Amino acid sequence: MPVFNAERFIKESISSVINQIYSNWELVIVDDGSTDSSMEIAASFADSRIKIYKQTNLGVATARNHAIEKSKGEYLAFLDSDDLWDKNKLSTQISLMEENNHKFTYTSGHIVDENSYQIGELNPTNNPFKINNASLRILVHDYISTLSVCISKELITNKDKFIFDPFLHGTEDWDLWIRLSQLTTPAFLDIDLVSYRVVENSLSNNFISHIVERRKVISKNHHISKKTFGLFNLAIIAHHRSFIGEYLRRREFVKLFFSASYFFLILGLNLFQILIFYIFYNKK
Repeated sequence: MPVFNAERFIKESISSVINQIYSNWELVIVDDGSTDSSMEIAASFADSRIKIYKQTNLGVATARNHAIEKSKGEYLAFLDSDDLWDKNKLSTQISLMEENNHKFTYTSGHIVDENSYQIGELNPTNNPFKINNASLRILVHDYISTLSVCISKELITNKDKFIFDPFLHGTEDWDLWIRLSQLTTPAFLDIDLVSYRVVENSLSNNFISHIVERRKVISKNHHISKKTFGLFNLAIIAHHRSFIGEYLRRREFVKLFFSASYFFLILGLNLFQILIFYIFYNKK
């Protein structure tokens, strides 16, 4: 569990782990330089299964990698300090993995607000490009929620390659799922076992920065399948469109104007790029 100034929600998040029916867990908390009372709250839980480590403010990817390094279990599951697990999360998921020899699983779940009221659904079955191959689908559509993932630790024994990339910001989980999906097929458990919290104004205000981070993932992994290059570009266009819809909903018209302008610019450039790529590819 990476933590940075999470005093509002960390107690509820830790409690959702303690309340698990599956009891053979360890919770590795890495404080990423918090300046509030987060660590005091975490330390108040008298449970020997909770381990707390600290680092300077190096970011969520490095904090997760630190936690992985300190972990001792056979499986890895991920939970941020404001999200929640259903009490059956670990027992249900680990049973599925052991009974079917799955190495990588994920589930569906809910979206909740700051008061933990359900406001939406996490929908991993959404498949805008109609790609049935899970290892290809993840290349173009980030449909796996990090807090729902449980993986076998053996998948990331090569720590130099299969960890969260600290040079990515906000897309490091998508990048890891892409790489792990080339090693094993992700198995989906269609049960709501997690709650992802959305805090008002949590949408990144730096639209360009977020798009740049997605581009980094695309550039890093497009070699996996050259035929999906065009779909990568379509995924970027769809992502731009989602931002436009969010700004419109919030009536943030200045951001909407710039986002829409950027969207149509990227749309034109990507369509041209896709056309050139397929002309070149078909000639080969």
